[in-house]
Amino acid sequence: MKPLLFTLLSLAISTTQLQSQCHMPDGNFEQWQDATDTIQFEMGFDLIETVQLPGRFFPIVRLTFLATASVTEPYFDSGVADVALFSGLKMVTPGANGSATAAQLSGDSLEVIMDLLSKQECGERPSSLQGYFRYSGDDGDSLTISALFGSEKSPVDIVTAEAGFEFKTAGGPAEFTFFEVPITFDDDDYIPAFASLKILTEKIGSGSESFFEVDELELVGTTTSQRDFIVENHALLAPNPFHSYLDVDATQDIRSLVITDVQGRQVKSFKNPKETLLIHDLPSGTYFARATTVHEVLVQRIVKL
Repeated sequence: MKPLLFTLLSLAISTTQLQSQCHMPDGNFEQWQDATDTIQFEMGFDLIETVQLPGRFFPIVRLTFLATASVTEPYFDSGVADVALFSGLKMVTPGANGSATAAQLSGDSLEVIMDLLSKQECGERPSSLQGYFRYSGDDGDSLTISALFGSEKSPVDIVTAEAGFEFKTAGGPAEFTFFEVPITFDDDDYIPAFASLKILTEKIGSGSESFFEVDELELVGTTTSQRDFIVENHALLAPNPFHSYLDVDATQDIRSLVITDVQGRQVKSFKNPKETLLIHDLPSGTYFARATTVHEVLVQRIVKL
């Protein structure tokens, strides 16, 4: 067990070089590293697979399981693992939105959970967590992507975080789909010093063919306080009220736009929206549009006739 615990510690240190400004330098999963030799050396037995880890991410839950589970004890005696211990994590191509690669996560016969964690310095107030995901399977497995913040260290879960925001889904679309989670801190003056991004998948059924793929994960942020950068903009979308479409204000460099109902539930999301948005399928009612630019968040109340 001791070599595995050392592996967990050494990988956690080597793969989490802190990055400033709350940016996710490897959230596009374009850079992967072969960690097979390192893991084999520290574990003390050979693997039957090649282990690749994406950039500054590492699988903390998976490594903890391998370090403590009794199922791995025979491998120390035999000198070789006769099963693929990291088969739940793969680099796949193509990625989302025209990118080259993405990360695929699933469980396996030893553990139904697969995860990735990345840490970085922050020093600003992100306004949203966004990215792309897709699902292949029929079991309705779960995916949770969390943005976690702290003042003294990078948290590893939402329990230890001073503030945490999550995107959750059971199953999902077969094609890459954009998601965005607004980040709103209770304290207008709070600026986190550290941030973590955690991806966790959990298999519901016993089938081995289901998986999630994630890509282009990003914390969109600004260095100002929330009360300074949230701006009400009545000309963001037009016409208002509307029937089936909305024209986007072309003078605003909008990176993402989210529409929520009056209870705060997301009903539509758009990445880099341009010109006209067709949203005729929304029921009549009142909604709120939240557009994120490089420097601010624009909010508008809209009415669907």
